[in-house]
Amino acid sequence: LATLADAAWAAPYDAERLEFQIAALTRSLARIPASELRPGCPTHKLLTELASTIKALTRS
Repeated sequence: LATLADAAWAAPYDAERLEFQIAALTRSLARIPASELRPGCPTHKLLTELASTIKALTRS
C-alpha cells in the first residue's frame, strides 16, 4: 500500500485526516439502499473487499 500511496502522491498519514475521512465514509454508507447490500450486488462486493483489507491491515 505504501508503494501505491507514493505513486499517487498521497499525503503522509495524519490521524485527524483519517478520522475525518472515516466519518465521511460512514455518512455515505448510511445512505446506501438495503437492496445494494445484498450478496451479489457490486456495492456488497466492494464493502466485503474493504472489510477484508481492513482486517489484513489490523492483524497483529
